[in-house]
Amino acid sequence: MRRKILEVGALCNDVIEKDRALTGDPLEVALVQAAREEELDLGVLRRTHALRNEFTFDNHRKRMSVVCGENDAFWIGVKGAPEAILERSIHQATEGSERPLTEADRQAFLNAAARMAAAGLRVIGFAEKREERIPLSQDEAESGLIFIGLAGLADPPRLEAKGAIEACRRAGIRLVMMTGDHPLTARAIAGQVGFDADAQLLTGPEIDLLSADELREKIGEVSLYTGISPEHKLRIVEAFRERGERVAVTGDGINDAPALAAANIGVAMGETGTDVAREAADVVLSDDNFATIVHAIEEGRTLFANLKKGVRYYLACKVALISITLVPVLLRVPAPFAPIQIILMELFMDLAASATFVTELAEANLMTLPPRDPKAPFMDRAMIGSILIPAAGLFAAVSICYLASWYGGAETVRAQTVAFVTWLLGHLFLALNLRTEREPLLRLGLFTNRSMNGWVAATAAFILITTLVPAARLVFRTAPLSASDWLLAIGTAAIGTFWIELFKWFAMGRDRDGKQNH
Repeated sequence: MRRKILEVGALCNDVIEKDRALTGDPLEVALVQAAREEELDLGVLRRTHALRNEFTFDNHRKRMSVVCGENDAFWIGVKGAPEAILERSIHQATEGSERPLTEADRQAFLNAAARMAAAGLRVIGFAEKREERIPLSQDEAESGLIFIGLAGLADPPRLEAKGAIEACRRAGIRLVMMTGDHPLTARAIAGQVGFDADAQLLTGPEIDLLSADELREKIGEVSLYTGISPEHKLRIVEAFRERGERVAVTGDGINDAPALAAANIGVAMGETGTDVAREAADVVLSDDNFATIVHAIEEGRTLFANLKKGVRYYLACKVALISITLVPVLLRVPAPFAPIQIILMELFMDLAASATFVTELAEANLMTLPPRDPKAPFMDRAMIGSILIPAAGLFAAVSICYLASWYGGAETVRAQTVAFVTWLLGHLFLALNLRTEREPLLRLGLFTNRSMNGWVAATAAFILITTLVPAARLVFRTAPLSASDWLLAIGTAAIGTFWIELFKWFAMGRDRDGKQNH
């Protein structure tokens, strides 16, 4: 019977074969591959069973059928859900013959299908019949069948799927499994990938009995949906969106297209997905790997976090610079920076440093934070505070150094040089401290950002050149500094910015203590 099942599976099939490569529904691809392994000559089989008509699969009938042959000899092959095939069958095939299909036989097959489904297999029923004239309707083609048997197809989840699902949960992303499979199959697969296999599930017929309001309330409790149709998927997606949720949907078939189009983000499979699914989606997943979606989420969060770091650094420097320019106005002292120094800082220093944040690595806790509200303003209160506070530290460091040098009797050029060096050193320390928002820098690694390393090295070299090389001192209006000047500039710049790093260590310890208490 195995060979007969594979013959029906290979003929009742929409797989596209090109240069021995198969594309199409994974289940149908598996049937053709199994037929090849059984050494069936598919070319001969198809020539002797010329296709005359096909009644495609739909979620209401839960089966598909093909009509093959010519003149007065027509063969009909049917495959689909076991219960959908058995209800249309009146005989069952035996070795070399057939006999009536009794109710006890029918129940025995259904029990076998349930056992296979509980083992995580996708169970398909197969049937056939012969007619002397071509069936004119779908109902005529799919009635009075001879039941051949069942096949169970294992579609094990990828090894990385369970870890990816757990990563989503840690990131505050709720996952929902929607499938047309038997509830027992769905529970088995759900358990393999980390879902609660004993949790409440909702079937397609149960969804039909729910109003829009009832479904909207129910989906808050249910994460496993089985035996559902494209219409059910669409209703579920729309219900989530009506609750204010942002929804991403993955799918590969034509039947998934409505849900893909209705989601905030539709993700179609690139390898096994149909053209209709890919056109309805916003994103095409080239490797059909769910873990890639999780990597994309992490990459997006990293880019957004790095953008905030770059903007935070740039604006903090600008606020500090504007504040420093008010010092001579209020205290009636010379300007702390020469014009050439301000031009240099504006054109090169701040923009170059801001650009290096783009290459920053993700912080360790990035994928444990809840999703960001898309309606939340970029410049919220926390962001403004994280700009103003570092700016105040940088302003204080430069102002203290400059005024200490000026009132200590230093010439204007020398006092300006102390201020300029403190400013540049403050930039270095601030950039290093703002590389991480929550994780202490030393835990991430002081030299893990190569772009930042290059900028730090170039800035440090520039400071030495502009203070030690006479020709450079003439260009940038600087003067040689004493050991006490260097100590003042380095110490004040460090104190003005490194408190940020101390705060991160304090916050990390507080969070760790909070988790232990819970």
